Amino acid sequence: MDALAQPAAKVETDPRLTKKQLRYCEEYLLDLNGTQAARRAGYATNSASAASVRLKRSKLVQAHIAKLQNARAGRLDLTPDMVLQALWREATTAQNGSTSPGRVQALKLVGDHLGMWRQDESTARTLGEFLAGLAGEDRAGRTVGARLVASQSDQPKRALPELTVGARDVS
Repeated sequence: MDALAQPAAKVETDPRLTKKQLRYCEEYLLDLNGTQAARRAGYATNSASAASVRLKRSKLVQAHIAKLQNARAGRLDLTPDMVLQALWREATTAQNGSTSPGRVQALKLVGDHLGMWRQDESTARTLGEFLAGLAGEDRAGRTVGARLVASQSDQPKRALPELTVGARDVS
């Protein structure tokens, strides 16, 4: 029998969750769209977005969604490492039917999973330190370096990495 055709495994539910909250958890797993899940679970259309935010912050709801996801992964005999390995193969192998946008998307998903794109201060500093370690010369003899620069937008200033390639200093 196909793993997806198997009936969903029963998961233990916390008695503190309401029927509506349980329904929200099940609906959320259909498309990972919180607002739509809230609507389908019976929350008012005009407040579904706010209800979704509130529900996703609830530790009880988060725990139940995690249980449902684990049950689903168990039915497929799937682990996060298997998904990452498949994404990595897609990202790094140009095969028949493989496209550049598909490889880029696979790389983005791997990076998202690894938390590579967070722009909080500690990540930017760590990335900046990494880039600073790249300073040196490229094959053409050009000086390659990195520095942290402030964001040019009106948003709060954040240190963002900037890779620079310039002429070789001959003085």
